[in-house]
Amino acid sequence: MSEASSGLRWIDERPAAAPRPPVAHTVEALALRIGALLAGYGRPWMLCGADAAGLIDQTAAHSPCGSDSLVVAIFREHQHNLREYLFGWRFQIRMAGVLLDWPRSQWLEEPYYRLEASRPEWSPSRLLFTLEHHRRGFWIDRSDTRRALPLDRLVHRTRHGLPVMNLPAIGCRAA
Repeated sequence: MSEASSGLRWIDERPAAAPRPPVAHTVEALALRIGALLAGYGRPWMLCGADAAGLIDQTAAHSPCGSDSLVVAIFREHQHNLREYLFGWRFQIRMAGVLLDWPRSQWLEEPYYRLEASRPEWSPSRLLFTLEHHRRGFWIDRSDTRRALPLDRLVHRTRHGLPVMNLPAIGCRAA
């Protein structure tokens, strides 16, 4: 007797895998996904990295994005807040060229300024974060502490309202 004629059908008892979010193929799509992810973070953050300037003037908005094309900058004193907010993500730091798990109790001091956070079910599965400095109302460039920008000029908002590190600060990074 066939399934159709008996009225029986097979039931797959395995739980369905959670659908993977759509892949962000453009810089703007990736920026919007990051913005949605960090919407409830409650601490200052801004996009930076190779394509961040293109989000401001929209030259890179529809460009294909690489895994390192956007970086999220946060202030160093909020590093543990980020870890709490992204509970369930794996955090790593690079020490002497080797990627190591970041111990939960460890406070990252200089020279460490870059975090990698990963979660396989999120797309992209890896996000890069940079730890920034500020003092007395100024953002301080970590590579040259003589370079500074007032905090009220540090962030530019894209047409979607996403915070992007302003061009003078990005220029400091490129120099």
